[in-house]
Amino acid sequence: MIGLVRRGAALVAAAGIAAGLHAADKDRVQALIADIQAGPRTYQTSAALEYLSLKAGYAAQPLMPDLIERANKALRATAALGDMRSAAMGAVGTLVDYFTTAVHVVTVYETYYAGEGSLEDRVMTKVMGERNKFMLTAPFLGYEQLSKCDRHVTESHETALASEQYSAGRLLSANITLHITFTVYAAACALNAITGADFGTDASQWRSWWIANQYTLTAAPPPAPVQPPPAQPAAASAVSGRNVVVGATYRFTLTTGDVFTARVESRTDTSVIAETNEGNAYTFRIPLIRECVMTSPPPQPAAPAGAGRGEALTFDELKRRSPQGMMLQVRIKSGQAFEGRFASIDDENVRLDVSGSQIPIHKDVIAQILTMPSGKTPPAPAPAKPEARKPPSIPDTVIVRNPKTDEWGRQLASFVYVGTIVDDYGERIVLERTDGARVEVKRTEVERVIRHSTKSDPALDAIQRYAKQLFCPSDMVLVDLPPGKDGRPFFKTCVDKYEYPNEMNAVPKGNLSYEDARRICEAKGKRLCTAEEWQWACSGLEGMPYPYGYNYNENTCNSSSKGISASGDRTNCVSKFGLYDMTGNVFEWVTGAKDKPMLMGGPQAKCQTVSPGVDGSAKPLSGLRCCKSN
Repeated sequence: MIGLVRRGAALVAAAGIAAGLHAADKDRVQALIADIQAGPRTYQTSAALEYLSLKAGYAAQPLMPDLIERANKALRATAALGDMRSAAMGAVGTLVDYFTTAVHVVTVYETYYAGEGSLEDRVMTKVMGERNKFMLTAPFLGYEQLSKCDRHVTESHETALASEQYSAGRLLSANITLHITFTVYAAACALNAITGADFGTDASQWRSWWIANQYTLTAAPPPAPVQPPPAQPAAASAVSGRNVVVGATYRFTLTTGDVFTARVESRTDTSVIAETNEGNAYTFRIPLIRECVMTSPPPQPAAPAGAGRGEALTFDELKRRSPQGMMLQVRIKSGQAFEGRFASIDDENVRLDVSGSQIPIHKDVIAQILTMPSGKTPPAPAPAKPEARKPPSIPDTVIVRNPKTDEWGRQLASFVYVGTIVDDYGERIVLERTDGARVEVKRTEVERVIRHSTKSDPALDAIQRYAKQLFCPSDMVLVDLPPGKDGRPFFKTCVDKYEYPNEMNAVPKGNLSYEDARRICEAKGKRLCTAEEWQWACSGLEGMPYPYGYNYNENTCNSSSKGISASGDRTNCVSKFGLYDMTGNVFEWVTGAKDKPMLMGGPQAKCQTVSPGVDGSAKPLSGLRCCKSN
């Protein structure tokens, strides 16, 4: 979604400028490719080499400074190509070939397990805490770059026990040593951002896809002669679209060819709202930004009397105070600083709300905590601008992709519909044109929506919710369905690992009503899962009929209605996300369409089976598991 449509000569001029910038993009891509080719395909940090050589039984050789520098440049170059999006299409072959990857190992000694809960839960809690620390302090990429690749960072761990104490075969206590291996698939992350394709971290699938599509992706018509781009002011500098500062003025160049200068009014994780001196409002997605150059910084606010350095706090002091809503600056040992509102704190992490996303910062990586001076505490949100500032005569605009191409294979000009958006639901948008005719278009065919009404875009809202980070408690599992596949929803949800009471080896409770189930989840700060969330948590990304695969096996899960098995007792009755007993055992209450009570799972059910809950009354085998999300 971007701003007002420019017609006629203005569109031609914008297209010419965009074409002129192509040469500069090409030079930058080639320079970044050279950095990648000069570095190792797989970079193992000193900590990773030390651990892997110890396992293999030989002494690790120290890494040469030159190799470390080349590896870091290659990883930074890979991240930069991802930020360029489609402008870096010429680097796809190199990214597939080199498939730049980084491996780091963290060793955690003397973690004490006192028999509370399962050993697995204790270990996974520690692993997730170390993952948070790694994302903040990785030795090769900064947090902002690494957080964009969250889905392409994997972890595995090995556990060693010492000083174990057992009773009747049950582990009572132990000291745990953890070796956690973090693998950053930087090339896979960049490829996903550039091409929109998603083959996860599998290098062979990316290679097969590239072999099949490289000629289509690299074929291009002869470039048309264009005028050179205007020289940039000496003081201006290009920045990533994700780093734009609210209040500053930029010259934006979009991948669509639009070029304009505007002041940034606000921004989210996924989009920017800017306004020109003429009062024209632009709203566009960050991935559409090819280049943005700051032409003037934001105005410096006057410091109020008495404003100065904030109060310095230790982690323990902050924990004792728990100052809800206070603005804090947390600086970590790598030098990065995070500013946001205090959200929560526990024994390991303080969580800041930064632009709507909660970032957990582990106490071990914190160098300094400062309260923000009173002058920096943002005021309460200002009321919306009065409608009088935007002339009501400005219409809504929907720009739809033209499926036809010219003789060179270039896509023909998009269709532009101007009028009022009267309905914006699900997969379609309905616009009433200025001549009274109605146009209905599929959302998948829409390139841009320029709206001047106050109604929000449900699809954009859903994307913004998905983009927010979500960290699950140790007794829950993250179910992450990324966008992009037709016929499948996208969401992030934490789901209880086991049926209520959500404990391994405990017998799930039945004879619960829908209201019982709802109250139980709410008391734990959770909620009942929706039918859609439950279905995909059970069936996995592939949409399988059973959590364990495509073919029914009556012995894999508890298919009998005559007894309830203990949670986790059927070790193979587990979904791809790691959730036990999704089918078989008890039925589970979920919330269906229009908030109606429904039951899913249970003996001989499929992942897609939804049983009407009628009045929500208790039944002998009606149980539950809870969900939690942003």
